[in-house]
Amino acid sequence: FEQKGSFVISADKADEETLMEIALEAGADDVKTEGDLFEITCQIQAFSAVKQALADRSITPDAAEIAMVPNNTVNVEIENARKVLGLAEALEEHDDVQNVYANFDIPDEILTAAEKNTEPR
Repeated sequence: FEQKGSFVISADKADEETLMEIALEAGADDVKTEGDLFEITCQIQAFSAVKQALADRSITPDAAEIAMVPNNTVNVEIENARKVLGLAEALEEHDDVQNVYANFDIPDEILTAAEKNTEPR
């Protein structure tokens, strides 16, 4: 895991080209599209500069935080997906736990099936 700045912005607040220009000029590492959201990642030293650059263009992120981002991910199959999700949920609910970070990658169809307790199609 590596500590990085992370911004999530709805696609209705700005287009990808504009965000890419703003973020990269401010020192961000990457801008990714995730459905109707954009995710900007940056080194923690550039977090304030990226946040200010977005504010200067009147773009308010849906989320802005410094988080632990995995360097690599592990694919999880349906048999273990329910267990992994249950463990993560139990850790998040524990009073002594402040943050939970994970590097598992569960495909959307398996994630949906695991949440509904059904088999993926």
